[in-house]
Amino acid sequence: MCDVALAARSVQQGNIAKIWYCVHDVTLHVRDMTPHVRDVLKRVRDCGVTRVMQRVLIGCDFDTK
Repeated sequence: MCDVALAARSVQQGNIAKIWYCVHDVTLHVRDMTPHVRDVLKRVRDCGVTRVMQRVLIGCDFDTK
């Protein structure tokens, strides 16, 4: 399972390949996510990773509890 915090850091560092991998991996475990995180990840998966999506992710609450 991808570390969502790692995904967030990867976005902030501009590591598109890593966040793209993480988004696809995380979607296999969405039951462990908050609804907001699940929605953000779904939108990223559906739209592809763009600068707009990066900003959405950076502003997202990545609490998975």
